[in-house]
Amino acid sequence: MNREEFSAKTKDIAAQRANGHCEKCGTPFGGRRPTYDHILPCAFGGKATLANCQVLGPCCDPAKTKNDIRAIRKSDRQRRAATGAERIKQKIPQRTKPDKPPPKPKAPQRRDVFNREI
Repeated sequence: MNREEFSAKTKDIAAQRANGHCEKCGTPFGGRRPTYDHILPCAFGGKATLANCQVLGPCCDPAKTKNDIRAIRKSDRQRRAATGAERIKQKIPQRTKPDKPPPKPKAPQRRDVFNREI
């Protein structure tokens, strides 16, 4: 899976369209660097075009990236399961702990009615 990067011209036009604000939530960048993000990720066939480009600020980019990665991993698992390429999970034998010796019996203690030793 090759990731297509946006061209400098596409980034310039998208930056002008955003006008210094995050296109998802509208928060101004405030001197921080924006991220040019694919609306439809490359893994799902998204191209590096202006229509598929959104300018995100530091407020929205981590959450969008996290959700994209989660969706891509899920589709990978579904594709592997559908094609029969899913790895069979093997049972790993459990390590057994060595048996402890039985506790030594304590000598019986004699106590009176008030629970004092005799």
